[in-house]
Amino acid sequence: MAKPRNILLLIETSKAFGRKLLQGIARYMSEGNCDWAVYVEERGKRERLPSWVNHFDVDGVIAHSSSGAVVDALRQLDVPMIETDMCGMDRNVPIVYSDEDALVDAAIDHFLPRGIRRLAWCQIVDRDWCRFRYNAFQRRLCARGLELAAHYVPKRKRAIQWLHQRSELGEWLGTLEYPTGILCSNDLCGTRLLEAARLARISVPDQVAVVGVDNDPVLCGMSWPPLSSIEQNAEQIGYLSAGQLQSMLDGGPWPSKPIWVRPTGVETRRSSDIIAIGEPDMVSAIQYIRDHSLSGINVNDVVRHVSVSRSHLERLFREHVGRSPKAEIQRIRLDHAKRMLQGNQSIANVAAACGFKTSQYFANVFQREFEMTPGQWRQQHGGL
Repeated sequence: MAKPRNILLLIETSKAFGRKLLQGIARYMSEGNCDWAVYVEERGKRERLPSWVNHFDVDGVIAHSSSGAVVDALRQLDVPMIETDMCGMDRNVPIVYSDEDALVDAAIDHFLPRGIRRLAWCQIVDRDWCRFRYNAFQRRLCARGLELAAHYVPKRKRAIQWLHQRSELGEWLGTLEYPTGILCSNDLCGTRLLEAARLARISVPDQVAVVGVDNDPVLCGMSWPPLSSIEQNAEQIGYLSAGQLQSMLDGGPWPSKPIWVRPTGVETRRSSDIIAIGEPDMVSAIQYIRDHSLSGINVNDVVRHVSVSRSHLERLFREHVGRSPKAEIQRIRLDHAKRMLQGNQSIANVAAACGFKTSQYFANVFQREFEMTPGQWRQQHGGL
């Protein structure tokens, strides 16, 4: 019997993203797709490569490192390798990572229906992945006819003492026009921004609405108010990374281009749960859609609830949200459907629970929006 392949998992375990990567790899292994002996070491993302690696009979590597030196050293092992961070982009290393355009689009789509069109960016460290995400945010805002209202980016390369940075963040928040929606580079940044806002007596979410990235339940829950966050679907990144590595170990080709994984969506908590629109009819319509989209309502139901003409309602939505009432109802239904598809509910049950009259109609709408069937989406995003 062939011996198991030795797989090195150089993945930071201090943050939710790294732990979810490991969960995805574990899910792939549990399905019997490979025979691996894995080595996991508790480590931070920027730690050096352990010296013992050069003496380890390794067959393959999955890494999550922001250190170019570590990636270069791993390449010298001359074994199949997958990187799950952006530092492999210019080093000819196969990459499986978040679709940053889709990620920032999720944030924009979260803010706009709440009447927040003034959008800003915040990061508290200067890292390659921060710059990549920031550039994607600016690019997608421009593509959608929007502008970046403000940004906070550290001026210093080295780490800033927290009390000093907290003061800087409070001063920056005080310069903004309100209401402003702020996309933070990750959840740690979001928690620190919320603390700075609290001490500066800036109301969240009334003056600034805040969204982080990673959906770390510990960090999001210990913030005040609790932090809304984008789920990057790191578990699926781990799962696909394991599959790609196994294919390479079996003699398959190395991926010629990065594999981008779309986020699951925004987990809404109190830091962004607001409707900041000074138009009572719009506030009433959006709240009604939020409360009843999964019950099979249509635009005529919204018109009757608000007691305005359909043409007036359509105009209000185009002006304040940038899409039609029907599109907003569909967006909420599809967001809920994507979350349900990560579980074990049947497609028919998902369709019914999300307000679609038939599973076929649900499948047609889903494929038109995402260019794949619900079943294909479930397979790619870790559903059962």
